[in-house]
Amino acid sequence: MGGAEIKYEVIDTYLGKVRVLEFEGRLASIRFADSGDDTFKSWKKLGSLERGKTNYGEKLIDYFEGNSNSLDWSEFELRGSEFSLAVWEAVRLIPFGETRTYQWVAEHIGLPRHSRAVGNALGKNQILVGLPCHRVVCVGGGLGGYSAGVWRKMELLIREGGNYGSQPSLF
Repeated sequence: MGGAEIKYEVIDTYLGKVRVLEFEGRLASIRFADSGDDTFKSWKKLGSLERGKTNYGEKLIDYFEGNSNSLDWSEFELRGSEFSLAVWEAVRLIPFGETRTYQWVAEHIGLPRHSRAVGNALGKNQILVGLPCHRVVCVGGGLGGYSAGVWRKMELLIREGGNYGSQPSLF
């Protein structure tokens, strides 16, 4: 299986370096370089990694520079359990500048008692910002977790113009 085309690039943003990985032309990963995950190791098993421009780097730069509100990419290479895939698909529906709760996501996928499991699935999201798990907050208005650091979650919500404070927008 070693012949897969896997490209990556590193982008400097105001929140730190971001690694963008593309598998066979589809977006496979957006992760902050200091987040300590082993994404590259898992993808490297499928082929050799080649550093260069991806199809997604410029769009991501535009987003971080405030020139674009849209990261609506349909070409994802998602790998996860059926539950995780359902959670990630629900998160894609949250509009720019808005938030939803972990409970909302659980209800949306038809499993209203699984809001904690939703949080666990979001923690495994490999396409940060592209699958906007930063837009998912706690029912009481707290931020909840974020695999790249809660401070980044807050900064992303502020960057998107969300009314983050004691009570973020829930609808």
